[in-house]
Amino acid sequence: MNIELNGKWFFFIDEADIGKKNEWYTPQWFQDNMKKGEIIQVPSNFNTLKGLDKYNGIVWYFLELPNIPYRPLSHEYSIEFDGSNYLTEIWINGYKLGTHEGGSIPFRLEFSSRILSLTKNYLAVRINPALQKNGLPSDRNHLFNWGGIFRNVSIILLEKTRVYKIKVNTEFIDNKLDSALIKLEYSIKNPQEYLDRCYLEQIEPEIEYEIFYLGHFFAGTTQYNKVLIQTGAQYINPEQSPPLEHISHDFKDVEKYFADIPEIQQNSENNIESEPIFTQYSVKQNLNLENIENYSKLNQCEDKAEEIKIIAKPKRRIDDLNNIFSIAIQNPSLWSPESPDLYEISLRLNGIDEDKHIRFGFRKIDIKSNHIYLNNRPICIKGISLREELISVGQNISISDRRKDIIDIKSLGFNAIRTISPHDETTLEIADEEGLLIFEDIPLYAFSDFNSLKTTKLASNYIQKLIKRDYNHPSVIIWSLGSDLPVERLECRRLMKQLVNIARKIDSTRLITYETNRYLLDPLRKNTNCDLSCVSLSLGKNYKLISIFNFILDMIYYSNRNFPLIISKFGLEAKKGTKRSKELYSETYQMLFISYILRILNAKPYISGWFLHTYRDFRSPNRLNKYQQGFDRNGLTEEIKKWDDKKLLGRQINYVIDVKETPNRFSLVLAYFFSYLLKPFELFTSLVKYFRIKYLTKPTSKYYSHNREN
Repeated sequence: MNIELNGKWFFFIDEADIGKKNEWYTPQWFQDNMKKGEIIQVPSNFNTLKGLDKYNGIVWYFLELPNIPYRPLSHEYSIEFDGSNYLTEIWINGYKLGTHEGGSIPFRLEFSSRILSLTKNYLAVRINPALQKNGLPSDRNHLFNWGGIFRNVSIILLEKTRVYKIKVNTEFIDNKLDSALIKLEYSIKNPQEYLDRCYLEQIEPEIEYEIFYLGHFFAGTTQYNKVLIQTGAQYINPEQSPPLEHISHDFKDVEKYFADIPEIQQNSENNIESEPIFTQYSVKQNLNLENIENYSKLNQCEDKAEEIKIIAKPKRRIDDLNNIFSIAIQNPSLWSPESPDLYEISLRLNGIDEDKHIRFGFRKIDIKSNHIYLNNRPICIKGISLREELISVGQNISISDRRKDIIDIKSLGFNAIRTISPHDETTLEIADEEGLLIFEDIPLYAFSDFNSLKTTKLASNYIQKLIKRDYNHPSVIIWSLGSDLPVERLECRRLMKQLVNIARKIDSTRLITYETNRYLLDPLRKNTNCDLSCVSLSLGKNYKLISIFNFILDMIYYSNRNFPLIISKFGLEAKKGTKRSKELYSETYQMLFISYILRILNAKPYISGWFLHTYRDFRSPNRLNKYQQGFDRNGLTEEIKKWDDKKLLGRQINYVIDVKETPNRFSLVLAYFFSYLLKPFELFTSLVKYFRIKYLTKPTSKYYSHNREN
């Protein structure tokens, strides 16, 4: 049961940071000062309010909660934030629930029903949007720091005993696409209570499933009726003995049975993960429970009239129960950008009135001969990056606007998008429906504090939560663990190895990579379990490099020829309305420059894909010349809602996206030798450039203010 908390909240600015000291989080303070507060719409970014455009100080949100059903015996209570930037602290009725650091990943805090009042309940949220040197992202990044609660908030009541942590894998038998398996992994919350309930109520402990074919979607609506294609049940504790026939309900036996079972130890850590997700299971189980020994072995009676008086007890308590089982599907409809067919599986524990619905697709992503294959066919990724931002609303983008972005991107000829920091899950759901591949990033950038233990913990937590949230989306094919990374630095390589191992351990079905702007030098990739080589082309305003672009690509290939190569970022800025062909930031030069690069990229057989930067202009505090004016101007369109009024490149991209240039074979020979000769030079220049830029690059916090503007 979800109780949505979106709507009008009370809002207070805490410029002097005195709220915690003066106990603003208590219901009494809020009741006394309610009339002094402003009204803010949740979800939204407070930077869209008057005078708060550059405000980066403490803010407080307050809400009188709606009526919450009182079900302490059967349900768990929690509050979920889909997105709150950056450091968030939460209280209900003056009781602190917990703290969360990070902006783009959802989090959930569990609380006891005992803190709820029978009359009125109050929620207080304190948010500090300021980024830190060892944060994620760090305070030295090029993105505008939108603050506040910018995604949905809800109170969630869940059955204490339920199926959760669901992981849907699709595998193809003998590498043939006409015969597949749905490999389902799941966990049971409070399994001991569930097994007790099953044996005392004389029902079988099993999970029931239904599989539906959803087909194609068009503008969010399925083109076919939902079709049930398979149903069944899987025993959680299958045994050779016959089904249960009779259980004694003698009170003394039942009382004695439960008396020896230890009480549940409440977890002191109340920051729990969102559902439906999965975690790595502690004991692998395939159609049986090896950690249950002689659980409730009941004496079977030949005479059914005879009463059974003894209920057997388990030798030890079961605190964590995980299962795996497979379902065979013949001739599945495959998910691809051309035909995004979707399925749905519905799961329910026998005897528990709570269903879980997971959408998924049958698709296979792998690497053969240094090329990416989708469903056993080679695919060239032609993508564009997308920042979750619209200048009028910040990061609180409506579902209809998100869908317009996805549909427009696909209509321009792209088959993939790269997320600049994780988007709301709604974007991925739309990409599943419309057929767009996703390259997902975490906000780990060149000037992150790689030496900091806090950065390591945040990055590890970030990638785990991101994979767990988005695992069941067929559109997601690549996990990227960082952007423009200085891979020549030891501390960066150490962190990357750890993150790659974490990602691989959780998800072995997708491609894992990271991005660097080092063309020739990458001592890390060969020593990690990465799948792709992703290189960012930092051509910038150096237009002379365009004449040797063909040669540069060949050198990059020879330095990374053991991996499929993706040019993960390239672009050129242009201010809409500037049309002179030889002028910097002109639309004409952007179109000529990018179209030439695309012709070269499309002609290289060793390139598995590329991502143009970016679909829409977005705020960037360090870009302050007369054309940029605080914006990254690499987009095909402006930062406002104008899908039909693009820059010249956006209007012409359909005509140039697939054009190929005749390759220069002589360039390959020269590039082979220079790729080795220039490595020491790139190492030297990279080290000098890194420290120089790091010293000159100011933290973005200096762009903001801790006071409200008039």
